[in-house]
Amino acid sequence: MELPQGLKTLETFLTNGEGVFRLGGLRPASLAFILSKIPLPASLFLVFPTEKEVFGFVRAFRFFSGKSVEVFPAPDHPPFAEVLPSVEEGAGRMAFLYGLLFGRARVRAASVEALVRRVPPREILREAYEYLIPGEDFPREALLERLVGLGYERVG
Repeated sequence: MELPQGLKTLETFLTNGEGVFRLGGLRPASLAFILSKIPLPASLFLVFPTEKEVFGFVRAFRFFSGKSVEVFPAPDHPPFAEVLPSVEEGAGRMAFLYGLLFGRARVRAASVEALVRRVPPREILREAYEYLIPGEDFPREALLERLVGLGYERVG
């Protein structure tokens, strides 16, 4: 696809694959269409102003390219609310961070709101995860000791 002159700099940026590129004025679906038509780098991280725009891009990119986008979800509660995050929210955010550490996804997207919340430092995440696969055997006592070491308590 032949890009208009103004978007050739985007293609050049994506080909070089380093740095930051700011692009405004496009609807998420338009950006999804353009990105589906040009070669993408090994990893691409897109930041949108709102969650609505993130999910608009995700739907459109899946439609135009058939590829998926890994999304860093924004918390579903205000920053200083005295509420614990839901299990799904915490798991989604940790899965995204795990993917960043170990390079799973090609295209990632997040809203500004999702990015302003604190996350554990990279070093802690590298050391503090335990990858379990359903149906696979694992040493139970070693796992329990590891979980206690991470701050969980044995009960019952």
